[in-house]
Amino acid sequence: MKSKYKVEKISPELAFKIWSKSPNSSIFNNPQFLSFYEGSTFFGAYKGDELLCCWPILLDNDEFKIPDFFYYLGPFWSNKFDKIPNHSKFSLTNDIYNCYINKFINKFKKIHFQLHYSLNDIRAFDWFNYNLNDSKKFSIKNRYTALIKNLKSKKPDKLLSDYRYVRRYEIKNFDNYKKNIIISDLNSTDAVDLYLENNYNTDKNKDDQIKNDILKLIDISKKGYGDTISYKEKKTNKLVMFSLVLFDNSSVNLLINCATKEWKKKGIMAWSLNEKLKTYQKKYDIFDFNGANSPNRGDDKHSYGAKESLFFDLKYNIK
Repeated sequence: MKSKYKVEKISPELAFKIWSKSPNSSIFNNPQFLSFYEGSTFFGAYKGDELLCCWPILLDNDEFKIPDFFYYLGPFWSNKFDKIPNHSKFSLTNDIYNCYINKFINKFKKIHFQLHYSLNDIRAFDWFNYNLNDSKKFSIKNRYTALIKNLKSKKPDKLLSDYRYVRRYEIKNFDNYKKNIIISDLNSTDAVDLYLENNYNTDKNKDDQIKNDILKLIDISKKGYGDTISYKEKKTNKLVMFSLVLFDNSSVNLLINCATKEWKKKGIMAWSLNEKLKTYQKKYDIFDFNGANSPNRGDDKHSYGAKESLFFDLKYNIK
């Protein structure tokens, strides 16, 4: 019997049409954004003639690739998804996800993706090859991000009151120092050096890859997909703080936020983040810290009143 579902390759233009109204849209699964990367490929799942789900992939030697600084690179559903009644939603998602899995297993060597935090039903992947003890299973890893929601409705004093006391103190105290810095045009090389100074790797090849990833993201952000902010010390003209954010339909995504040790101690991180939130809340309703998966970084992000949100990282080695 012919299946009522099918999965086939689709154009980035068609995928973007679905993405633009999807409840699971993110900058990281935006087909236009992904088209700046080599190997960007898009698959659509149909029920009859209706396109219900899109799955963007970055391919490298027939393997799914998730670049550094990326989150939620995986499937997104059409805006009709939330309107599907609960009695039908499970069987629909299960059938469509299984169509994707079977398609990918026959085409690629390795599947690796992340689900958007709005997609927490992973049973189709958890149950794949169910009761077949000698068969391969998906590796499923729970991950967390930190979100400040309802940003548009928060007045600046309410925004500030949600912070931990030490953050409020740092912001107030920074009034003593901000006269010594200026907003500057971003020098990409200086920005990468500052990031690597804060995130040192013993593996030079890894550092080189991260450097290239950051330079690419800075370049893409200049095309209207994000924003960079940098501050220099007036006295020395030295870069002391740099941040990079990307935008999607409703969210600001914080990819990089770093400063020199000296200026961190003075509170520039808390002050500059608060300045960003006040600016971006005029247009965006969610501020996504993009990951809260280590004790120190998680605690820092939650100190701004951000709430944890679960998402999943899934892998399947085919060959």
